[in-house]
Amino acid sequence: MGRLTKDGSGPRNGTRGERLPIRPFRAGDETGMAEMIAATLRVSNKNDYAPEYIEEMVRRHSPAYFARRAEDSHFYVVCDGEEIVGCGGITGYRGGAAESYLLSVFVRPAYQGRGVGRRIVGALEADEFFLRARRTELGASVTAVGFWRKMGYSFKDGASSPDGDGVVRMEKYKKKRSVTMDFYLSKNGKEGNPGTREAPFASPEEARDAVRAYLADPAHGSVTVHVGAGEYRTAGIVLDERDSGTADAPVVWEGEDGALFNGGMALDPASFGPLTEEEKSRLHGDARSRVVRCDLTALGLTREDWGELCAIGSYSTGGRYDGAVLSPMWCELFVNGVRQEIARYPNEGFLITGEPVREGRVPECAGGGKPPREEWMKVHNPFCDIYTVDEKTARRTAGWRSMDGVWMFGYPKYGWADMSSPVVSVDPETCQMETAWISGYGMKPNAPYYFYNVFEELDAPGEWFLDRERGLLYLYPAVPLESAEINLSLLTGDLLRIGNGSYITLKNLSFTGTRGDALDLSGTALVVEDCTICNVAGWAIRLNGKDCAVRGCEISRTGRGGVFVSGGDRAALIPSGNVVENNHIHHIAEIFRTYNPAVQLTGIGAVVRHNEIHDSAHAAILFRGNEHRMEYNEIYGVCKIADDSSAIYAGRDYCTCGNVVYRNYFHDMESDADNHIGIFGMYCDDNLGSCEMVQNVFVRCQSALLLHGGHDMTFCGNVILGACPKSKYSVRFHRYGYCDDLVPGGDHARGLDAVPWQSEIWRRAYPHIAEYLTWDPDTEQGYPHYCDVSGNVVIGHKPMDVNFPWDDPRFHNRMENNTVMETAPTDDVRLLCEKILPETVPGFAPIPFGEIGRKKKNG
Repeated sequence: MGRLTKDGSGPRNGTRGERLPIRPFRAGDETGMAEMIAATLRVSNKNDYAPEYIEEMVRRHSPAYFARRAEDSHFYVVCDGEEIVGCGGITGYRGGAAESYLLSVFVRPAYQGRGVGRRIVGALEADEFFLRARRTELGASVTAVGFWRKMGYSFKDGASSPDGDGVVRMEKYKKKRSVTMDFYLSKNGKEGNPGTREAPFASPEEARDAVRAYLADPAHGSVTVHVGAGEYRTAGIVLDERDSGTADAPVVWEGEDGALFNGGMALDPASFGPLTEEEKSRLHGDARSRVVRCDLTALGLTREDWGELCAIGSYSTGGRYDGAVLSPMWCELFVNGVRQEIARYPNEGFLITGEPVREGRVPECAGGGKPPREEWMKVHNPFCDIYTVDEKTARRTAGWRSMDGVWMFGYPKYGWADMSSPVVSVDPETCQMETAWISGYGMKPNAPYYFYNVFEELDAPGEWFLDRERGLLYLYPAVPLESAEINLSLLTGDLLRIGNGSYITLKNLSFTGTRGDALDLSGTALVVEDCTICNVAGWAIRLNGKDCAVRGCEISRTGRGGVFVSGGDRAALIPSGNVVENNHIHHIAEIFRTYNPAVQLTGIGAVVRHNEIHDSAHAAILFRGNEHRMEYNEIYGVCKIADDSSAIYAGRDYCTCGNVVYRNYFHDMESDADNHIGIFGMYCDDNLGSCEMVQNVFVRCQSALLLHGGHDMTFCGNVILGACPKSKYSVRFHRYGYCDDLVPGGDHARGLDAVPWQSEIWRRAYPHIAEYLTWDPDTEQGYPHYCDVSGNVVIGHKPMDVNFPWDDPRFHNRMENNTVMETAPTDDVRLLCEKILPETVPGFAPIPFGEIGRKKKNG
């Protein structure tokens, strides 16, 4: 499943469907075909059909049926040894040679996703019945519609619903149009135009509807929508299966340079005017003469348009309180493409709390304390937290007219758990701050935080404030306003959504200005290429599908993460085939700062390669699931204000197995946060399953790796070069100490329940999961097993830190041949990795450093 060999030479592939023989039907096959089809119907179709229907289909596909139909039809079978694992048939249709009909195409569930079905269709389409026909029809099960669409079959008469027989009628015309249909969309277009170059469409919806009508013709070819330069204001574009192409006739939406879809509203600089004397009196210094205001109600906007302040931060607890606003995100203000900061104190960085005064509690508990954590997390409307603030801050807040609408954001307990809360009060006498919501993980002294949404703190260029009651927007301009482009995000949903689409490409388009996500895509063979996504409050791209790609894009200034990828069949270990490659992803997670990475992987079998990722408060790549590959990426300047985190992270699931981190370049990573645990290039946390980390390069990183429990970890052939002032160790290799999570009901037990780890395919792929469960929770399960930390080179960094007997033979670990040097023989990292270390360190394999990072585009 794409695993690396020990020497890092590349993937090893298992048996694939294309290696299994396919042959014509012969007498005696009918029994094996009927048995295979019965087993397939009962497994693959059980979610789409009633049991009575399935059993009727089993009875129809009897051995006698196949023996009889073989007299006037052609059947083909795929065998694994003596076992029939797939079959299909074809016959003439309605007694004529101009049409043919496909019969009984089935693949045993364990062999699905391996190309067997494609090979059967290939054999059928090479058969004389197909070759002589102009049109071929079939009755597809609801379960198989997506497969047949990928094979180039479309809905007969445009009907995508099952007929009276419970199947969807689909067809393919042998001859496609050889030319591409071109439609044109332009800012100069007019409603009702035909969409030609000379008379383009005026709106994306007109273009979509024209494409949809064209695709309804069964003989359609590929189609391209040419999007002209300019800004298209949109309330969200929605595409679905009706807007989809096929493998040989894709649909492409391609923009000229400057083609932009914007979910916001342009504000005319002339709509900003001076403040009243009363407003000026609440401000300080230059702000009194520099701040201007705009009446949004005069522009026709309402409170629903600009939205309420809501919970931000990945660990806010507003959901536990009546009346809390959790979503959607409020409107944001951008000037010349730069996100403006809501007026805050301090203008940069954080304040620091003193000793906690009171942690959130419930009066029903003895002494007003907390119940056990599982119960505590379910408590509704608990008493809030009270913090100590410094005297200067207490005096500062006393000058604010009111605490109504004032919020705090910070990290009350851990450097990976950001949260926000309305502020109830700050007492200038006791120097105590009371929040409306508790911290989910408790409190600590010296916790970083800041206040925001404070009118009196509108005192720095680039800050703004919105009086939600009156609809008055205040701005302290950082640039001359008369020549500025000012945009207010209004759309609360996706800028573009594709639901159950296929073979659609979005190319050279820009997206901006939503309070939600930019793109939400699901389907097959969806491609986002050379696009620009910036200034959105949610994710840039959410992608769920198969054989999809995000490549060559620039993603920046998101409120959440960059690309969220899911897909594949994890239970059957069938990879998604999704790829995220050659993108530039930077300055992300500016609102929800933790656990919103540049790339997040779930499911199985995605590839993240040749990306450049930098400037984020937290992680670059998070993964969960199986058989993902993260390779040839350049990552730097991440985890900038985090602790106990890393550039690439996964944890708390020893069924997350088979993942590979290969030939990545991590550099210049040091956190501004208190160095409790530290930050790492790679972090396998809380008993993670197998992961291979081979031939990566870490330069000027606080630490390279933390292995925290787990099994089957490989960290070999890596280079760790140059420590940071906060560095404590190059590699930390520790036992896992939270054994409560290993018992029934714990996180790890729930992870086991989510996958068929006892199935043959899982036991064969990950044999140590079953073995892990036989280990004693107190003396064995918390210790890393079957781990290999060998053959690495550490230069000018700290020692490796190990806190358990790694060489205990029960654990089957290996640590040897790690080379330590005080200084590097050269400052040239590429020369070091490709030539000097291979020549001077026995057994060290060259790392092709020049191949890491983004690839240059041709031309």
